[in-house]
Amino acid sequence: MFSKIDSNFLIIKTGSINTNNAETILLKLLEKALPKNEGKPSEKLSGKTNPKICMISLKPIVSFEQIESAFYHSLKAFETNSNTTKNIQLELLLFLTAKKQLDKALDEMQLHGKDEIALLGFGANKNAIQKELKILEKEIKFKENKKLIQKNLKKNYNYFKKFFCITEKELFIIQTKNKFDGLQKAVLERIALTKIGER
Repeated sequence: MFSKIDSNFLIIKTGSINTNNAETILLKLLEKALPKNEGKPSEKLSGKTNPKICMISLKPIVSFEQIESAFYHSLKAFETNSNTTKNIQLELLLFLTAKKQLDKALDEMQLHGKDEIALLGFGANKNAIQKELKILEKEIKFKENKKLIQKNLKKNYNYFKKFFCITEKELFIIQTKNKFDGLQKAVLERIALTKIGER
């Protein structure tokens, strides 16, 4: 799936990997994302000069909207100089997990030899993003499955409630057509409040 947020394209692919080098590849991606000396700071961090790629565990993900919202808030953090980290991929992890401390966010995003993940690519050039993603997919033996997030939500409903500190009372107040929609909305609220208070 892809969407456009401000001047950036965001491409999200979900699936599974089969590699023992997942953590090494993840570190390389984060290393590659560190700001360089070319271009304006806002361009380097948002992916306007070159596409940025991020690989995350699906463990704390309840919806595609969660990823889109976290990406939006990460961009805004850099635009307003309220960012906590030095690159947007790390900032994204904070918002995705609604954590204030990076070490806690990284703990939740640990990858293993075989894992369900989301590949995220963003930047101003959609074709360039797709090209970078294709290279990475081959390297990590990525097998796409577009239904993983929905399956994950239903399977780990109670885990998500505990992880994001969401109570039954809160879900009742939200009043959606079903408990899964309520949980997704509550998580989006947590993301919006990530920079407020400690978690």
